[in-house]
Amino acid sequence: MFRRGVRHCGFTLIELLVVIAIIGLLLALLLPAIQRVREAMNRVRCQNNLRQLGIALHQWHEVYGRFPPAHRGANYGIPPPPYTEDQYHYFYSWMARITPFIEQDNIHHYLEQGNYLKWPWWDGWYSGGSAGVGQALGGIPLKLMQCPSDQRSQLITTYGGHPVALTAYLGVNGTNQLAFDGILHVNARVTMGEIVAGDGSSNTLLVGERPPSVDLVYGWWFAGSGDYPYFGATDVCLGVNEYNPANGQTYLYGPGTIQDPQNIHRWHFWALHVVGSNFLFADIHTRSIRYSINNTVLRALATYRGGEAVSDTDL
Repeated sequence: MFRRGVRHCGFTLIELLVVIAIIGLLLALLLPAIQRVREAMNRVRCQNNLRQLGIALHQWHEVYGRFPPAHRGANYGIPPPPYTEDQYHYFYSWMARITPFIEQDNIHHYLEQGNYLKWPWWDGWYSGGSAGVGQALGGIPLKLMQCPSDQRSQLITTYGGHPVALTAYLGVNGTNQLAFDGILHVNARVTMGEIVAGDGSSNTLLVGERPPSVDLVYGWWFAGSGDYPYFGATDVCLGVNEYNPANGQTYLYGPGTIQDPQNIHRWHFWALHVVGSNFLFADIHTRSIRYSINNTVLRALATYRGGEAVSDTDL
């Protein structure tokens, strides 16, 4: 029986709406903080990927006495690329060359069994038999080549009916593809001794970030040529002031966007991080370089024997 004066416990509609509003406000305040923490973790994981690539590049140097080239290119351009006695291995990337040092022995062993002599598109692309049979090597995605903040680098696209895996990391060829003044340029044979005697390993860039191009044609980890003169620019390597011979333009370091209908952001280093992109230095340390860095300082970092002095305050 209902008795007058007895109150029932519970929320009124207004109280419930107030509680929901408070919860919504707290979530709105927490979400940016959660996103910042997630991005900070992604940036650290990205830097760790670069550091592992740096270790592999140094191990390659220990075996061969030099760093690998960005790729092996022919004399298509003016000026011609540096001479190399390596008459084979055309267009296989520096990433494909370091596979034995990144726990990809299966890929390395296949390439060393004479398949490095094949054209990388597409007869050198397959393991387990002739073209079209077996596992497509260039379509094998490698976590080490992918920035955690960059979902496109984690895709597997197709080209000519063949699977292609992508990367967010390109070798630094120096100022631009025609200067041949960075560590990982076409046909390069740069040694650590040259770097130490030049600008110093802690002041010289080795690898940087740039997401795959919007059309997913540039940024394949296994092999790449780039556009004419096919020195690998925007494909497996990139300059900090990269030059496009097709239109005569030079592209500077700065923010980019995946909404890129003109495909211009493939011509400069950038990343999907907030304030800048990560770079690997020749001494295997990594750091994020802000987009506001002075271009003269960045050019000094990209060359290995320019004689420029760079301090931490410049970065």
